[in-house]
Amino acid sequence: MTTIGKVAISGASGLLGRSVYKTFKAKGWEVIGLAQSRASNGLVKIDLTSEAEIKDFFNQHKPDLFIHCAAVRHPEFAENQKDVTYTMNVKVPEWLALECKSHNSDLIYISTNYIFDGTEAPYDTDSKVNPLNYYGSSKLQGEQIIHSTLPQAVSIRIPVLYGEVEYPGESAVNGLISIVKNPTKPLSINHHSTRTPTHVDEVSRSLKRIGEFLIKKTPNFPNILHISNANVFTEYEICQLIAKTLGVSIDHLEPELEWPKDAKIEEPEDCIMNVDRTLALGIDECNVGLEPWLTEHLKNNSDKY
Repeated sequence: MTTIGKVAISGASGLLGRSVYKTFKAKGWEVIGLAQSRASNGLVKIDLTSEAEIKDFFNQHKPDLFIHCAAVRHPEFAENQKDVTYTMNVKVPEWLALECKSHNSDLIYISTNYIFDGTEAPYDTDSKVNPLNYYGSSKLQGEQIIHSTLPQAVSIRIPVLYGEVEYPGESAVNGLISIVKNPTKPLSINHHSTRTPTHVDEVSRSLKRIGEFLIKKTPNFPNILHISNANVFTEYEICQLIAKTLGVSIDHLEPELEWPKDAKIEEPEDCIMNVDRTLALGIDECNVGLEPWLTEHLKNNSDKY
């Protein structure tokens, strides 16, 4: 059977990477999944923080397309481990871009809406960037370095994700289910920052469409795109949805109406992104509703949390 092309996916054992791997595998691509700590089920074990291992991988496999999902993605960890974060979120994208350039491979880099400061939403692809924390700054540096190295590389900015997790904390959205289900632990939950939770399958389907454009060498393809669901929630509103689905109370949760003065890091209040540029390409895959997904997911997975 003829394949569309060969795609390599970093972070293929992670929340987004698993979905991307599955989606491309089902659609006629030759897929190579890369992972490190959770490399199993046919995934290739690689230490991306080793430039030599990246070079060896490209020399051996020569992918047509590389989708870079792996990253340090927890803002608090990034703030506390800046050297580790810089290597993973800035140097690794640079090395990948250099190898993609050398091997004539296309590159899709997964970025974040945390490159914005949250004061002037909705954000277009050319809106002013001003990250408030080191996580956002490192991801922005990753964007900048891949585009300076490989101008035709594509940066995909995404919001907070949810989906089928291996453990509750793998997604900030799924993690709220555990919080709702634990009435013995009173907490204040953010009710002032707006988010657009997006299912990983929405992102992976969109990436599959983008990959098809790139493999065909579509001229003048945009090098920055936004992928996001349109539904807007605060974390507290998500907790309300979860409680409604489970038929439980959230009396143990207090809506937090402003950032606490002792907040460990600064985060944007409203970094909702405009997706018109993506829709103009005919890519309209973000149609999963959080509430119906929760209803279906919790029928069979409530015990996970």
